[in-house]
Amino acid sequence: MLKNFVYVDEYKLQSFSAQAFSGFTEYLTNDYKSISSQNESQKGPVCSGLEHTDTESKENHFSERKSLHDFAFIKFERYLVENNKVLDINCENINISLNDIDNYSFVRIKGHAIFNDMKSLGRMLSNFNKFGEALTYMNYASENKITQQNNSERIKLNEFKKKIKEHSSNIGLRQDEDFVKHMSYILEFGYNEQLEFKLNCGDISFLSPLNRGNLREDENAIINKYSRHAVKEFTLFGIITQSGPTKKLDLTAPKVGNIKSGLMNLINHLSNIENMYAGRQESEFVIEPIAIYTEL
Repeated sequence: MLKNFVYVDEYKLQSFSAQAFSGFTEYLTNDYKSISSQNESQKGPVCSGLEHTDTESKENHFSERKSLHDFAFIKFERYLVENNKVLDINCENINISLNDIDNYSFVRIKGHAIFNDMKSLGRMLSNFNKFGEALTYMNYASENKITQQNNSERIKLNEFKKKIKEHSSNIGLRQDEDFVKHMSYILEFGYNEQLEFKLNCGDISFLSPLNRGNLREDENAIINKYSRHAVKEFTLFGIITQSGPTKKLDLTAPKVGNIKSGLMNLINHLSNIENMYAGRQESEFVIEPIAIYTEL
């Protein structure tokens, strides 16, 4: 079965493959070389014993480079499966699989994906009022069939534009400016333009923060092809990094301390704030992704 990769962490793949197979072949290079020559001879005057020869040589060189990352992953995945190192999870066996999840480091999860792009969400939120006014304007012009071909239509549209903020607010397409500003800051602080890949199986969720540099295509192209809520099943192959009950931090200030202990207490408070916005729930599992693909 062929795999259509949308994400491969080549660095981790090279590292694990090198450990498993005592080295890693990144690519193969085939070199092709051809040499052609042409000789021209001219003898000197009779009985002079002189002869002049011109030789022209041409050398053509061509290299063909074959990347082996996709093949290396298939080989690495097969090696782990054959050695019983991978836990296969899907929505049909989810309840049974979760009982064994602590016994495995690698998981292969299949399900319908959701792409949570906080960068796009932040851009939309920060420009929400502009978008709302633009949509209100276009809807009004379309519903009233305004083409601006005569003065009366232009006057009517200009009068509407003077109150466009009020109109967009009445239909829920405008928010308070301070609300938009503060929500944008909270989103940036809590998620920092994160791109998250999510697989749901009932009440259980598997989350993977993605490095955009490891995507095979631009995230917008992938989302346009598969949708943010993908219909096609994806397979997530990776390492379990967080699971089970969440940890509650002790935020009690130390009675006797120094600068270091004070800084550690601040870090605990920072972690607590981050957990309020982006913390993991007990029904969520965080997976460090090595590869994401669909099967053909």
